[in-house]
Amino acid sequence: VQSLAPFFFCLAHFSEIGSGWLKMEEQADQMKQCPHCGEQLRIGIFYMHEARCERLKTKCTICGVVVDKHLLEEHNKEEHEKIKCEKCRQELYRKDLASHKGVCPREEVQCEYCDDSFMRGELPIHQDECGSRTDVCEVCNKRVMKRELASHVCQPEEAESEMEVESRRSG
Repeated sequence: VQSLAPFFFCLAHFSEIGSGWLKMEEQADQMKQCPHCGEQLRIGIFYMHEARCERLKTKCTICGVVVDKHLLEEHNKEEHEKIKCEKCRQELYRKDLASHKGVCPREEVQCEYCDDSFMRGELPIHQDECGSRTDVCEVCNKRVMKRELASHVCQPEEAESEMEVESRRSG
């Protein structure tokens, strides 16, 4: 006979005292959901878990996430506190600040064609102008718009040998 010494069972869970052990075995595999954290647990550990969980955990009334009671204030500050972006003054949740920086129109970003920085909202106008400027292709010596330089393909008859390019640079 297997020992059940570490477990305490309320007799109310058994329909008949005489067949109590049989009923307990049937219930051991049943699952029950903790109303505090939503975890699915075997009946054998459910009641102890529920009592502990009720004492230590709480559900956020705003988003429904279960957090440790002592971390609820920190959770609310990080997830639900509204702040203003220092650059554009847009009001947003603190948790969204990092992703906002990737789209903020007043965030400084660097032009892909030159080393200058501009506010994101002004960058398209600058890049349109800057990308229209020409630069010399180092392979074929042809003038190409900066925005097309990366995709530029030299024609075989236009391409100089690497030695010719190097001699022109050093000469």
